[in-house]
Amino acid sequence: MAASSLQGVTVRKDFLSCNPEQNLLFSVNSGVPVEDALAMASTFLAEALEATGGDGCPIFAARRLTELAKEVIDSVLSSALEGGAV
Repeated sequence: MAASSLQGVTVRKDFLSCNPEQNLLFSVNSGVPVEDALAMASTFLAEALEATGGDGCPIFAARRLTELAKEVIDSVLSSALEGGAV
């Protein structure tokens, strides 16, 4: 298997307000290797796709899992724009 060409790490990105004051509850942490972060984002998206076909509240599940994946990807992009190689 060839070595990954992805380099760099994530930057901190807070997200998901949890009250009317817009306090942010979750974050993507800085220093996570880009390859690992993108693999997790892919997992979140796969779970969102699966959730839309199951029981419960698929819209809520898909929304939250999609937001998690988006924030991971945004963190990777922010890192790249700050000078990290991706």
